[in-house]
Amino acid sequence: MPVTLLGAAEVRALAADLDVTPTKKLGQNFVVDANTVRKIVHLAGVQAGEHVVEVGPGLGSLTLAILEAG
Repeated sequence: MPVTLLGAAEVRALAADLDVTPTKKLGQNFVVDANTVRKIVHLAGVQAGEHVVEVGPGLGSLTLAILEAG
């Protein structure tokens, strides 16, 4: 299934549309670099067909990379 990962502009637009603002005090950050989320998924060893539980998915950047892995 082709998946388009979110870039910085898409994350900003989605956050604005949803009225979501990360709070630094709470350590909230949104990953906006496609290569970073791909690397996270690769290093986690996520394989096609595996079940993955993502805690605190935020705006879905990592979720999309997990889906891209299969």
